[in-house]
Amino acid sequence: MRLLSFLNNGRETWGAIVGDGVVDLGGKLSHATLLDFIGSSDFDKRDGIVAGFKPDLKLSDVKYLPVIPRPEKIVCAVRNYLDHHQCQRARLSEARPRSRPARISSAPGRSGPGW
Repeated sequence: MRLLSFLNNGRETWGAIVGDGVVDLGGKLSHATLLDFIGSSDFDKRDGIVAGFKPDLKLSDVKYLPVIPRPEKIVCAVRNYLDHHQCQRARLSEARPRSRPARISSAPGRSGPGW
């Protein structure tokens, strides 16, 4: 099932896509937002709830809003972080100039690497 948030006659609402139409569930259920619906026990019964309604609008007439317009948190999960980290680390270590340790002596003619 595809759920969405959208504008209906200038009013923010939410609903479900059914075929080429949209059921405005925000106007039919007691949940003010899609986030409220997802957090409720009705979310488990969503297929049965939507089956009881016919589409109110054509999908082509809908002005989309972000699915969750005002999220409480934004969490970013990155699957390839470790790969990226290792790649960058390898790239940086290759770019670093490697130098040999220098030995310095107070004796004349005895300084520089490998004396």
